[in-house]
Amino acid sequence: RLVTTSARQSQDAWGSADWTEVEGSWILKPKSSKPNFVVHFVGGIFVGAAPQLTYRWFLERLAEKGVLVIATPYASGFDHFFIADEVQFKFDRCYRTLQETVKELPIFGVGHSLGSLVHLLIGSRYAVQRSGNVLMAFNNK
Repeated sequence: RLVTTSARQSQDAWGSADWTEVEGSWILKPKSSKPNFVVHFVGGIFVGAAPQLTYRWFLERLAEKGVLVIATPYASGFDHFFIADEVQFKFDRCYRTLQETVKELPIFGVGHSLGSLVHLLIGSRYAVQRSGNVLMAFNNK
């Protein structure tokens, strides 16, 4: 919580002011076009609490290519099932809020490190509609 609160307060100084918090996730819309697809991004264990800061450069490059980014933060821990449930709950709430913007767009899950495991757990626990997943630096424990 401390990291997320600090990230909110420092958004203008550290991050792009284009990021918006929606239902517990951070969204970044493409500036110059309507989105072509949605990326649900989940970061690694120690930097996953503020993905809009720690993965900023990568995620903002995606948005420049027409991607609507939904980056879901989470608190570090070893209960990976709990983290997956929390991340999916936040994503679902955010996605429903953005329904007019994102309806009928393909969704891709993108995860780094523990974020990759979280996407695998989400896919095995929930009936999510994904066009695919990109799993970076996943070591399968």
